Amino acid sequence: MKHAIGTCILSFLLTIGLFAQDRTLFNENDNLNVGGFGGPIFQISNIGDQTVAAVAGGGGVTLNDFFIGAFGGGVGVERWSSGLVDYDVDLGYGGLWLGYSLLDDKLVHPYVSLQAAVGNLDIGNHDLIDITVEEFTVGIVQPEIGAEINLTEWFKLSTTIGYRWINNFDQTDIITSEDIRSFYLGFSLRFGSFGG
Repeated sequence: MKHAIGTCILSFLLTIGLFAQDRTLFNENDNLNVGGFGGPIFQISNIGDQTVAAVAGGGGVTLNDFFIGAFGGGVGVERWSSGLVDYDVDLGYGGLWLGYSLLDDKLVHPYVSLQAAVGNLDIGNHDLIDITVEEFTVGIVQPEIGAEINLTEWFKLSTTIGYRWINNFDQTDIITSEDIRSFYLGFSLRFGSFGG
């Protein structure tokens, strides 16, 4: 699993290197186009054998085709069964969001993104309201690759395939980090000025 994550991150960096040769940020012959954006992020993934939807939001600053920003969101499962007890599992997270829109002037173009976050994993008893059984601080990395569509000059839609990696938290009998790690299908809407 660690090799898959490393491969995704290496592919992300190599792809940026290959397509960044046409234009640099600080070249006297090129203009640095600066903009900003914000919008919602949706992901469909698994926790264990259950399909779940993650809802997040993010925003950032664009520098030509590259962007840097921040994001935050959450995902959870109600009625996670372990033994004879049902639990609610909630993961909230937030952190750094980096991305690159390759060939951004084309209607449909490649898009890569990397999200790195710190999160809080809460495990609560489903039948006892507001009773937290266990709580962990976790690290999350989500590399993704896909396509982006320029719907208007100020509105972009991306569809991606990514992987949610979570560090090994102190193991519990209720749920493990392997249950939370998952491939996902992502959608994000970016509204703003993209410096074009």
